[in-house]
Amino acid sequence: MVNKRSKEYRDKRAAKRAMKEARKKANQMSKEERETEINKVKVQLLSIGFATDDENIVKFIKICDEFIEHGEYIDGKIPLEGYKREIQYRFSNNRTHQIFVNLAYNPKV
Repeated sequence: MVNKRSKEYRDKRAAKRAMKEARKKANQMSKEERETEINKVKVQLLSIGFATDDENIVKFIKICDEFIEHGEYIDGKIPLEGYKREIQYRFSNNRTHQIFVNLAYNPKV
């Protein structure tokens, strides 16, 4: 026989989990929002004058496209050989966290 208190506890926990999931989904960016934000980054990157056929630029654009499609958190660094720069990025699907992309100087690249 199920104890009345344990059943109430389980029901309370289930309701709490459901509320947490609802808040989490409310903070998620839609595909259109992700696409808008990433396209701003792509335009800025290409306006600087990097070659679009550079393998590391292509790799970064592919990562951007995957983020638009799937919306999963991803971060990392991509060295841009010959430019003494690296792209540092952090893509989060949460609206409260901004998408971060930095073109940092790195003399070792």
